Amino acid sequence: MLDVEGDRYSFYRTTGRKRVLERDAVILATAMKKPSWWKNIFILKYEGQEYCLSDEESWPAIVIRSAEQQVGSVGLSGPSTFPAAWPLHLSVFLIWHAHVLCSEEVLDNGA
Repeated sequence: MLDVEGDRYSFYRTTGRKRVLERDAVILATAMKKPSWWKNIFILKYEGQEYCLSDEESWPAIVIRSAEQQVGSVGLSGPSTFPAAWPLHLSVFLIWHAHVLCSEEVLDNGA
């Protein structure tokens, strides 16, 4: 749960590694894993737009792309950048997503 300016947001995972950002039982954004054997690629859906979230080139950071152009990044051990128009709750959702992904990587690798 996250409270921002009087609104309460929920973040959660569903089966199939789908992540959800929700407020008042309304889904605001989702991040769904794109099938791949060797890459962690997620498709973020927010306000009718799709963004690609990938860690293939920059781990431990996740690159945010729109139409093949980098528009931001989520750093696990460094700074994060987001489009200026994005609200705080979406940015926090992506930071949470990155930390969940990192935790899954550690578990998948037997650490």
